[in-house]
Amino acid sequence: HERRIAGQPPFGPGLRPVRRAAAQRLENLLAPYRDESCPVLVRYRNADAEGDLPLGAGWRVRLEDSLLDSLREWLPAEAVEVRYR
Repeated sequence: HERRIAGQPPFGPGLRPVRRAAAQRLENLLAPYRDESCPVLVRYRNADAEGDLPLGAGWRVRLEDSLLDSLREWLPAEAVEVRYR
């Protein structure tokens, strides 16, 4: 059950500034492609832990080459993956 209001950022204010900046950049990259068709899963990793963070249904995206290109320009290419079911 998602408690977040539609359109609200997927990442809260409790993030450290560097992580908050990365979350904001991800939000900015995804926003133009939001259409609730393709789910987004963020795999987060740091020195202490790692885990999968599925974004809510309101942050599903329309999968386009331009979105993947933008993500691969920001992140290592191998960090951006599309999985078909």
